[in-house]
Amino acid sequence: MRLGRLRGFAGRRGFSRWRDCAGSILLEVVVAAALVGLIVGPLAVSFSSTVERARAERQASAAARAAGTPGSPGSGLDSSAGSDPGPAWRWGTRVLAASWRPGPVLHVALGTAGSAAFAGGVVGFWVDGWPVGQMTVLGEGAGAGEAAVDASTWSGLAGHELVIRGREAGGPWGAPWRSAVSPASGGDPQAGSSQQTASADPALVLHRPSVGTSAPVGSWSVTLLALPSLPLLFVVGGTGLAGWSGVDLDGRSQWWWAEEGRSVDLYF
Repeated sequence: MRLGRLRGFAGRRGFSRWRDCAGSILLEVVVAAALVGLIVGPLAVSFSSTVERARAERQASAAARAAGTPGSPGSGLDSSAGSDPGPAWRWGTRVLAASWRPGPVLHVALGTAGSAAFAGGVVGFWVDGWPVGQMTVLGEGAGAGEAAVDASTWSGLAGHELVIRGREAGGPWGAPWRSAVSPASGGDPQAGSSQQTASADPALVLHRPSVGTSAPVGSWSVTLLALPSLPLLFVVGGTGLAGWSGVDLDGRSQWWWAEEGRSVDLYF
């Protein structure tokens, strides 16, 4: 009799333990499901929104191609539309040349590469990294547009480094054209010094617009720069440049202030 009571007691105690364990597992499952819902739900919504945006962009792009619309504004590039396979892409508005006249007056030619017609753009000016102004340049048929910036803009800035950039209206700024603010007499600055060094870092990376241009000439040498294996790109190092340094290419000159540890890119 006592043995039966003990067995009944042990059975009820085991069932109670099992019931407590099952309840604990169920609670953990509910908490885990709630956490998964909190994390996965927003991710699923975000992913669905991204997919919808991508689908809309593809549809808009397909519609633009079907209508013969050029590349999107602000890309800095435009494309020739039509049914030709593989439309040719070309650079947009950029600085083609800049030179100084007495005053000093800066003359800037703004246009497009190749045979693309120049419809107009904006040219901006930065002195020692600080903006000093910008102006609109109107197109002149298939050629480049020109702008003249009078002496009042350059008052008190002679001898400082100037960066000029062009862009389409509302588009991004293009590659920099480098110069030195001229004194009243106009002209280029006095070239600095140079000496051969063992530095492996390039002092200058020069980008030519085409292989049809002549070899460039540096202010630190009377000889032409040797043609590299990649004719559109010059990498010049080990020159030990100090002070004003310039490169002339087909009658167009760019100048920059050279010092130890500084490398620049020149885009012609």
